[in-house]
Amino acid sequence: MNSDQHAIARLKSGDPGGLETLVHRYQLRAIRTACLIVGKLALAEDIVQSAFLRAADRIHQFDDSRAFEPWLLG
Repeated sequence: MNSDQHAIARLKSGDPGGLETLVHRYQLRAIRTACLIVGKLALAEDIVQSAFLRAADRIHQFDDSRAFEPWLLG
């Protein structure tokens, strides 16, 4: 089990530490992507925060056989 899978399993079991791990791993990349789209850093940060909260809320829909990053950014 890789570290993303472990973090996702933790999150699916109700452990918010799994989300913390995923945020640390993907936050900067997600903000950069959002900033390229919206053109404003503050707005990009808000969008990414919402995206992580939404991902946590819907983590049970995540297919464990796929990569997390495209699911988050898609």
